[in-house]
Amino acid sequence: MSGLRRCLGCGALIRSGSRCGRCRDHGPSRGWGWSARVVPAVLERDGHRCVMCGRPCPHPRHHHVDHIVPLARGGTDDLRNLRTVCASYNLRGACEPM
Repeated sequence: MSGLRRCLGCGALIRSGSRCGRCRDHGPSRGWGWSARVVPAVLERDGHRCVMCGRPCPHPRHHHVDHIVPLARGGTDDLRNLRTVCASYNLRGACEPM
């Protein structure tokens, strides 16, 4: 089982990436399967703060999980390519003053 991981969508064993071909091609492309495992892990790793402005996260809904390298540019859903950002940064590209 060396080098294999589980697809985030269906749990099938895959060699690389975060989703098997079937889930990647037919499932929703953004955030699918994240809520249960990935979002809490990223928020915890980043200290429940926006990595861009340092704003604390009082509620998970106020912060977003964002790709460092976008999926459209070859990024993956791997935890190393995800970060916590405040909603204003993710939606507008700039953080609001604290």
